[in-house]
This record gives sequence, C-alpha cells and structure tokens, in this order.
Amino acid sequence: MRLSRVSPAELLAGICGLGLLIALFVPWFDGADAWQALTVIDLLLALVGAAAAALPLIAASNAKPDAPISATALTALGGIIATLLVLFRLLDPPGTASREVGLYLGLLAALGVATAAWRSMADERT
Repeated sequence: MRLSRVSPAELLAGICGLGLLIALFVPWFDGADAWQALTVIDLLLALVGAAAAALPLIAASNAKPDAPISATALTALGGIIATLLVLFRLLDPPGTASREVGLYLGLLAALGVATAAWRSMADERT
C-alpha cells in the first residue's frame, strides 16, 4: 500500500464520502435523520458514501491504474445520482416536514463526491 498513489481528488472524494455517511445521522426533516425520514434513498446514499470513502484505499493498494479508474468512474456516477436524489428531497420534502441542516450537509457532501470523483477521472495515471 503506497499513499503516493492517491491523488488529491481521490482523497477529497473519500473525505466527502465520509461526510455523506455522517450526514445521514444528522436531522434532515423535523428532527428525523435520513434513516428515519427516507425509505430507499438513505441506502443508496450510504452506498455512495462508502464507495467514495473507499476510493483512496483502492488507489493506494493497487499498482495498476485499472481498478482505481473503474472505481472512480462508478463513484462519479453514484455521486451524480446521489446529488440528484438529495436535490429532489430538498425541493420536495416528505409531507409537510421542514428542512433541517442534515439535508444541506448531505447535498453538499454528495455534490463533493460527484465533483471530486469526476475530477479524479481526469487525472493521468502511469
């Protein structure tokens, strides 16, 4: 495992992935966290967060660039989907629930995952 293989964009995607996982436990709507307020979206967000958090580990543990590039591409797609799902819940909250800070943190973290993973795909690897 070599930390020199991890690009700054992969590290940022990992940090944003951890932020997304943490945001799932912060209140999103009327004191309810994402696990209580959402049905399937919470599982998808957790999957994307975990995939993003694993990016630096995948990059550091593989000598060849094929596995990190594939993982980054899938994480970028997941980050885009996660951003759209959180944005949907921001624009259309469940019922008459009021929005709380976790929703905004989740949106910021999902957007960070998508952007950092997308930027990581542009990095040249040798």
